[in-house]
Parts: sequence; C-alpha cells; structure tokens
Amino acid sequence: MENKNLKNPDSQPKENNLNKDMSILKNKLSDLNNKKEFWFKKKEDLKKDINVLIVDIKKIKLHSDKSNQNLEVMKKERDKYNHQVKGLLDQLSKLHKEKTKVFYKYQITEDPYKIQKRIEAIEKRLETEVSFENEKKLMKQLNALKAIFKESKIRELIEKIDTVEKQVRESKKKAQEFHNSVVNTLKDTNGYASFIGLSRKINNLRSEQEAAFAKFIEYKQEFLKVNEQLKQKLNQSKSVYEVIQKKKKEEVMKHEVSMREKLKEKTQHVLEKFRKKKRLDTNDILILQGMDKKE
Repeated sequence: MENKNLKNPDSQPKENNLNKDMSILKNKLSDLNNKKEFWFKKKEDLKKDINVLIVDIKKIKLHSDKSNQNLEVMKKERDKYNHQVKGLLDQLSKLHKEKTKVFYKYQITEDPYKIQKRIEAIEKRLETEVSFENEKKLMKQLNALKAIFKESKIRELIEKIDTVEKQVRESKKKAQEFHNSVVNTLKDTNGYASFIGLSRKINNLRSEQEAAFAKFIEYKQEFLKVNEQLKQKLNQSKSVYEVIQKKKKEEVMKHEVSMREKLKEKTQHVLEKFRKKKRLDTNDILILQGMDKKE
C-alpha cells in the first residue's frame, strides 16, 4: 500500500524556494513584456504618424513649381547619405548586440574605457614602482585586465563601434547639409511654410520614435535576461522534482517491505495459534483472509 503522505523534508524547502523564485521571475517577466510591448507600439504608432506627414509633404512637393536639376541632384545626395546612415545604424545595432553578448559571456560589468584607463594607470605606476611586492601585485592586476580585452576581443569591438559611430555622424551631417540646401532651394516655391512646418513635426516625431525604440530595446534586453534566469530556475525545479519523486518511490518501497514483514509476522503468529487449536479472534481471521487474497 502506497502512503501518499510521505514527504522528503530535505527537498521540500528547496522546492518551495524555487517555486517562489519562479513566481517572482514570471511576474517580473510579465511586467517587462508589457513595458516592452508598450514602447514597441508607441514606436509603430509614431511611424504611422510620420508616414502620414510624409505623404502630406509629398503632396506639397507635387504642387511645387521649383523642380530643377540642381534640386534633384541635392535630393539624390541627401537620400544617398540617409541610406548610408540607415545601413550604418543597422551595422551599429549588430555591433552593440555582439557587444552585449561579449559582456554577458565574459561577465564584463565595467565600462571598457574605464578598464583601459585602469590599464594605463597601472602601466604608469609600474614605471616608478620600486617595491618588488607591489610590482608583482600590479602586474597581476595588469595581466588580468589585459586578458579581458584579449580573450573577449572587446578592444577591437569597441574600436569598430567608434568607427561606425563616427561614420554615422559624418553621414548625418552630410545628409543634413544637402537637406538644408534642398530647403533653401524650396524657399521660393509655393507651400514652403507648410513644408517647413511638416518637416519640423517629422523631425520631432522621429526623435520621439528613436527614444521609444531605445526604451523598447532596453526592456527587451532585460526581458531576455530575466527569461534566461527563469529557464535556469525551471531546469533546477525539474531536477529537484525528479529527486523528490525518486526519494518518494524509495520511501514507498521501504514502507511496503516493512508492512509485508509485519503482516508475515502476524500471519505466522495466527498460524501458530491455529496449529495449537487456540481460539482465533476477528483480527486473526482478517489476517488469514488477507493472506489468502495475497496468495
């Protein structure tokens, strides 16, 4: 007979703590998901608003009398640099994702620039350090810090990010210069005031959109981090559950063996009474019946 009340006192607290941790992580995950989706929706809504304004600007352009070759050339140059900016931003996004993975993999929590400053400061101290013991400590620190850059290739990654960011700034500057030239050329066209007003609205909305996207990325990264923590807890919970079930099974088997031994002893006792022709009571008869059923 299986005893359903058997419990393992060692595993139960661990299981309870895991369930509590998972509940907290699930609530946090739900909250982060709501925030993540809120900022994504806001970004998409702003995109729709921008597209509506862009359509309005295109209508104004269609009614413009000013459309000469210089204007077309400037527009093409502006679009070319805007396209470059988009491509560079995509490249920058990939580099930042790679940077996030490297930071997570090598447990880097400090700004790489600060690490570099610490390396430079230690190297400078080594030039004037006279104590051999201090020198050994400093060299140990220096090698540990340099190992972070060497193993994770973070220095190379940061340099790539700096280079691309510089290219983004330069391309944005060029795009803005050509955009200003386009605007100046359009000053004499009809609807210029409306064009400028709409352009300002679009720029403002794009700034809001970029900020919303940045918030979305922030909460998405935090969401992925918490989700990974939850997966680890689920795996731990599964392992604990398997241990508990195994121990319960062992306890049940022990209990059954013990019960069979006790029943065997009682049966032997009743059989002995029966052989000696002693009077059997109700319990004795029940034991014999149980033995018959078992046989």
